[in-house]
Amino acid sequence: MKDWAVRDLPKPSAFIQWKGTDVCMDCYCLCGESFHIDAEFAYAVTCPHCNRRYEMSAVIEMREIYDDEVWDGCIIDAEDAK
Repeated sequence: MKDWAVRDLPKPSAFIQWKGTDVCMDCYCLCGESFHIDAEFAYAVTCPHCNRRYEMSAVIEMREIYDDEVWDGCIIDAEDAK
């Protein structure tokens, strides 16, 4: 793994352990274009507009849910996830 993926982790964030599963993602390139991926093993992607290549990071952003926000998803308690 490249050290850029885990160096200087911004907080809040989460580390993903990629396990080669399916992914569906919208990608936004530096060239200003966007593209969609539905694939397995998408550890790296190429922009079809400019051919820039990107390695997927193992770090994702987390956004705090405030008390006044309505959110009906499943919240995993870290104690229960052990």
